[in-house]
Amino acid sequence: MAYCFVKSDRTIEMGVRRIALEQIDAALEAAGPDAARDDRIHRLRKGCKKLRGLIRMVRPVFDGYAVENAAIRDAAAGLSGARDAEVMIATLDMLAIDAGDPDAFAAFRRGLMAEQGAGTEQGDGAALTAF
Repeated sequence: MAYCFVKSDRTIEMGVRRIALEQIDAALEAAGPDAARDDRIHRLRKGCKKLRGLIRMVRPVFDGYAVENAAIRDAAAGLSGARDAEVMIATLDMLAIDAGDPDAFAAFRRGLMAEQGAGTEQGDGAALTAF
């Protein structure tokens, strides 16, 4: 979705706020419960990047830029642990297949699965709902 101001935006600020809300809504919708877990995480992080890009465009006149940028950055960072665990688990699975021993990394995989579950108990969309 491209950033687009419309005639009903009475001010630039109102337009930026409307666009930001559209970006948040789109990220949360794309990361809905029907999406695969790794896809949800990816879409939420992508939504954070789009939001940061939007506010970066108005940075010179946005007094709250530093605070908002940090909040969005931290929300995305909160999802990175889950993303990293997903990648490590998939990599372990491929290594086990290549080794011809499906149980080669079972203990390590269980540890990653436990860590992944503990890190995302609030739900993958919780980080963005604060905005």
